[in-house]
Amino acid sequence: MSIKIAGLGILGYVKNPQNLFDGFIVCIGAYEFPTGISLMFCYFQNQDGSVCTASSTTLSILRAFRLVRLVKFLRRFPQFQKQVGRIAEMLRPVATMVVLIFLFLFIYTILGMNLFGAKMWFRPTWKDIQLGDWVYVDIPGDNLPSMLPGRPGIIQGISTEEHPRLPYNVRIVSSFTTFGYETGQVWAGIRDDGVFTVLPWDNSAAISFAIPRENFDTFQSGLLTVFQILTQTNWPDIMYTACSTNGSASALYFYALIFVGNYVLMNVFLGIVIVGFGENKGQLAIIEKDNRELAMQRFKS
Repeated sequence: MSIKIAGLGILGYVKNPQNLFDGFIVCIGAYEFPTGISLMFCYFQNQDGSVCTASSTTLSILRAFRLVRLVKFLRRFPQFQKQVGRIAEMLRPVATMVVLIFLFLFIYTILGMNLFGAKMWFRPTWKDIQLGDWVYVDIPGDNLPSMLPGRPGIIQGISTEEHPRLPYNVRIVSSFTTFGYETGQVWAGIRDDGVFTVLPWDNSAAISFAIPRENFDTFQSGLLTVFQILTQTNWPDIMYTACSTNGSASALYFYALIFVGNYVLMNVFLGIVIVGFGENKGQLAIIEKDNRELAMQRFKS
């Protein structure tokens, strides 16, 4: 940057947009430099490097801007530039279809939350339970509505050494939609597991059911689940879990989602993209033909 400014001058440097782009990246790197120095001293002064991770978050974000420099390589690949130009020209007709797909995902997410919200679970074994899993815990003396199989909670710890019978530390929450408002924590086993079994007459907490990671308990998880079904990624397991707790008629939701979303909307989207590339290719051929004719006329004259 300094060499360019010295050779071109300030006015000559700022006239080129690519120089401004390079200068922006360099300025970000200059801001990153003192942050990196302070992080280095932090590692030297503390044996525990975990205390320095908080200050490195901003540093990681700034380093990510360096990847933008890869855009400069487009100048050396004219064919790649043409492809990027075609994609940019297709954004307008494709944008309408993208909005329609997002509207479709939103509608099916809301529908799934109404049909399967807090209604998808399965009986787990010790192989199915991992840190961060959502579960239902049966706590002795706890009065809950009959529609709920237990108190909702999340696995925050597993220790078979300190608690051999009840190895799962479950953080109890008021509901999955208000996660963060904890009401306590318990150590629990698994109901009918065979390894960490809690018998019905034991006065101990037991994990009665586990919530699959693909669920409709919250809008975020529901949206991810709908997108996973739309891409047909392991969708039969999601459907079987929903049917096991809500009846076989629940399969109609998944069949309609795949038929309308995958076989109709996604194919229309791909059709628009293919047609757009074909039209752009034809336009480029016409432009190249006109350029050749113009060059021949100039040569003859």
